[in-house]
Amino acid sequence: MVLPVCPLENALSDSSTSSAAPETLLKTPLHALHVELGARMVPFAGYSMPVQYPAGLMAEHHHTRQAAGLFDVSHMGQLRLVGADAAAALESLIPVDV
Repeated sequence: MVLPVCPLENALSDSSTSSAAPETLLKTPLHALHVELGARMVPFAGYSMPVQYPAGLMAEHHHTRQAAGLFDVSHMGQLRLVGADAAAALESLIPVDV
């Protein structure tokens, strides 16, 4: 099987985006939820990312230790598979049918 071309878009982004205007920052699929939950959003690697929630870091730590936590990593390692065999190539990389 020949893997299709996999261009990487935004793979190498400058993590020092503090001067980027908020409207130019990319948003993860969970961005609206982070904002709804009151997260303080900061620029990171070209994305608007949550850094802290209203309850504070210790409350987040204790909640994660006692129950569970979720870390939004959707800004990391994104690939775009293109070509006629893109679905087959993806299926060779993940444990589910596409």
